[in-house]
Amino acid sequence: MFPKKLFVCLLLVSAEFARAHDPFEGTSTIRLRTNSIDLDVTLNGNTAALVSEDTDIAGKRFDPAAFDENLSIFRNSGAHLYKIYLDDKQLTAFQTNVFPGKEEDVEYRLRYPRSPGTIRVEAVYLKILPAEGYGAMLTALDMVNNSVIGQKLLRYDDFAFEIPGAPLAAATNSTMESKSTSTAPPPPVSLPSFSDFFKLGIEHILTGFDHLLFLCGLLVVCRRLGQVAVIITAFTVAHSITLALAALNVASISSRIVEPAIAATIVFVGIENLSHRLKPERRWAVAFVFGLIHGFGFASALRAVGLGANGTPLMMPLFSFNLGIEVGQLAVAVIFLVLWRVLMMWKPFSRFGKTIVSLAIALIGTFWLIQRVFF
Repeated sequence: MFPKKLFVCLLLVSAEFARAHDPFEGTSTIRLRTNSIDLDVTLNGNTAALVSEDTDIAGKRFDPAAFDENLSIFRNSGAHLYKIYLDDKQLTAFQTNVFPGKEEDVEYRLRYPRSPGTIRVEAVYLKILPAEGYGAMLTALDMVNNSVIGQKLLRYDDFAFEIPGAPLAAATNSTMESKSTSTAPPPPVSLPSFSDFFKLGIEHILTGFDHLLFLCGLLVVCRRLGQVAVIITAFTVAHSITLALAALNVASISSRIVEPAIAATIVFVGIENLSHRLKPERRWAVAFVFGLIHGFGFASALRAVGLGANGTPLMMPLFSFNLGIEVGQLAVAVIFLVLWRVLMMWKPFSRFGKTIVSLAIALIGTFWLIQRVFF
């Protein structure tokens, strides 16, 4: 009776996390022009459907082929993704365009009137998303002076970005003032800190259930601490390589390929655990090869929030984000191994646990694989 009961429990738990993690992050750019404020927003298609709050498309997989028939829905929701204030007055976009982007994205182009004053931008759509770990990079550009004003990683609990006021048509004498249409550059705004990307890395791995399930699947059959250390090191080195290559635009693979491939690695590990064909001491090779695939998955999070966009720094965010992933990954591995050792002291679990957990891993991976290929 024990294996059956445990198997049912594992399936119930897997159902709770079966959707894994979608790249809900978005990237936004606000361009300050002489007479207008232009806001460009790019969202993953599934996110765009979700934040539309329209019952016809919300919660469903984004279908690029059906974009035109849902155009009015996306256009209406686009006006409510952000709130932009000039001093204390909320602005209304006088121009809104929406069109499909690359890799099943939705791109919004909004234009607001501009006059002197402090500009405040609020990414209110982040409060609609179902998880707290999602974020969006907002970059502010001064188009008149061709400079970067600042950049901020917006979160559900810190979704506002403020650009201090600067007078329009700031010239050196009254004659020039009457004729000038230039914009004095706003005071600089600080860029995201090391800790911002470090926290993003930790939250990304802790909500990346597919990455964690793959890692735990590798550790299930390990008997010695040395084997665990080698596997984690191999996985870390591998995904760090492809994370860097993808973030630096040296190599890139579409998420439509990467996400199913990650699910396939989980299926492989679960089935391999049941077949016992690969010795534990050789598992580092599997961790390394498949870690290369997972690295492209990690990179999608950084690309989605606009890493290095518009000439902003690249190496610090890349390093701190990767460090956050490693810290979160090690914390989960330690907790898993301690819990596993405790459970193995229970005789029924020591007899059936490895088989049932491996079977559950294979089934969950199969579910994700089917979902990501066909739905």
